[in-house]
Amino acid sequence: MNWYFKVSIMGDDWTMYLVDDDDAVIAGEDSGAETDPETKEIYFRRGEVTIQTILHELWHAYFSYTHTNTAGLDENQMEEVSAELFAYNAIKILDQANNVYKQLIELRDNNGSKV
Repeated sequence: MNWYFKVSIMGDDWTMYLVDDDDAVIAGEDSGAETDPETKEIYFRRGEVTIQTILHELWHAYFSYTHTNTAGLDENQMEEVSAELFAYNAIKILDQANNVYKQLIELRDNNGSKV
């Protein structure tokens, strides 16, 4: 069973899903979460809700707005883009990760809104 809530990332609504540990929506058995920038959805496995996992997935979401996949950037350029994204959004991402963490834990423990 999946539970969800919405958050705003870069002015867009993204859906955060809490899914069962065996849910096939997340590729790979070792993955605790997965971000889909095209659909603006992030899936978290119920047993893998950690602040590190949330930060990792939010970073993917924010990084998707840099559109670097179309630029053919080299390693140094990608590092610079990443550093700029961090410089301007790190506090926002950390605050958001803490809020997402709280909501995911609440969903996990209280079986919130069902999809």
